Amino acid sequence: MKVILATASGIYDSLAFTHEAGHGSRTYLELEATAFDGVTMSGIRVLTKNVDGKIARAAIHHRRQGALHKFSGELRRRLDGTVDSSYFHGG
Repeated sequence: MKVILATASGIYDSLAFTHEAGHGSRTYLELEATAFDGVTMSGIRVLTKNVDGKIARAAIHHRRQGALHKFSGELRRRLDGTVDSSYFHGG
């Protein structure tokens, strides 16, 4: 899980978490970001922790469909051979 979040964070030119909420084992983080030389996007990360308090699952959602596809395709490219490519957009 760490490798996916670290790789995703490395794609952004800028990233700001604007709101945070939690419920049970889940944390919700709203974000505003830029990537790919100025493409703006907003979204949310949903982090789910296991009984040990470690992140067991992460979902990254972006708005602006074009940015979403580009971001997911870039994650697929950067994580090739590390994470199953079916989790990402084929681009």
